[in-house]
Amino acid sequence: MTDQFFEQSEKKQPTPDVTGAEQTPVSLLSVSDVDMKLSGASDIAGSGSVIRINSQDDGSYRQLSGFEKAWDAGTGAVADAPSAYFRELRRDFTEDPGNLAFNVGTGAAVGFGATGLLKAAPKRGKYVLGALVALQAVHYGARAIDYLAEATGLETRQDRDNLVARGADAIAREGVILTEATPGAMLGGFGAVRAFGKPQLFVEGEQFVSRQWAFNGPGSRRLTPDIKQPGGKIDALKLNDSFGGGLADADLSYEVARSANLFTMKQTGPIKGSVTRPEVNRGFLEKVGDISQHSHLPDAPAGHLPSINDVAATRHLGIINQGDKTTFYIGKMQEFEGLLSRGLKPEDIRLPIQGVTLDRTGAIPTATLFESQPLSSNGAGSRLLFENRVDFLEAEKALRSLDLGNAWTQLKSLKSP
Repeated sequence: MTDQFFEQSEKKQPTPDVTGAEQTPVSLLSVSDVDMKLSGASDIAGSGSVIRINSQDDGSYRQLSGFEKAWDAGTGAVADAPSAYFRELRRDFTEDPGNLAFNVGTGAAVGFGATGLLKAAPKRGKYVLGALVALQAVHYGARAIDYLAEATGLETRQDRDNLVARGADAIAREGVILTEATPGAMLGGFGAVRAFGKPQLFVEGEQFVSRQWAFNGPGSRRLTPDIKQPGGKIDALKLNDSFGGGLADADLSYEVARSANLFTMKQTGPIKGSVTRPEVNRGFLEKVGDISQHSHLPDAPAGHLPSINDVAATRHLGIINQGDKTTFYIGKMQEFEGLLSRGLKPEDIRLPIQGVTLDRTGAIPTATLFESQPLSSNGAGSRLLFENRVDFLEAEKALRSLDLGNAWTQLKSLKSP
């Protein structure tokens, strides 16, 4: 019965008489989404079966502009890519584990080689890897242009569907390769780090992430505008209060640090050490405009004074809180980096440690100006060059309008009480 039905349907049939309408021949293949319900047919399993016949294009697709066709085919491929991606990924895991192993192995080789190259030749390694990434981007771009160019010449919707299916499969395949190769690349990179050390590019990447998290994560906030003053001056006392002063972390068994940037006027949340490793590590280097503070434990080797490591890691001004003692010291990062660029080793650099300490432990607060010379690079000790008691109120006045460009000159001009 079905064969006879299709044989009859292939012949052109006149349309039924409709008032005001012309009779035109209609083919079954020119009707869109025809549902034919065949009830009681002995050659169709079960009753009420439905046969859906999709139509050929009615010619309207070729009327679209080239841009419309390219947009339609491009967005269609992107929309269909996720389902194609999971289908391809599932197939590799269930039917083609050899291809999965190849992609993982390739990723491991690339990760190991790229990491080793960046460690051995940091600058050239960046250029080589950048060139490879650029070539891959050009390759993807050329393929996308070819795809869109082909889309502009489509004539039928069936052609469009075929092209979209190919495009979605291509996007999915690239995504699957990347997904399968990434774990291998991470393992290969880890192996290269263990073998050769961590490349500087990795260190910079980690510092960038740590900095963004510190300045935008939990506890971060805006500084009050009155901390920054005209002429490159700041209210260092008010900034220390914004950090929490010496009372914020007095009961903790580990150090806590905070940083602020005077350009963005943002302050980090607390960056904490741990019980097993009390010394705090911010995870990033200071930039221009950064002012940092950290606490010292009561039994800290350097007491309330900065170590040479503190001075070398501070660009402008550093603040140390130890109970009721607050030390404002001059950073030497720029000088330290300059000496390193001249070939000096870090352990051979002995920069002076300079600053002023406000001590409120007694009934009468005191201010002490100091300068010392470090005895070792690890900050274990220093030789005091001079220590002068200065007027406490005058010291506070200077710190409330401290010129960051000439901080030490300004502090040295303080007079004895």
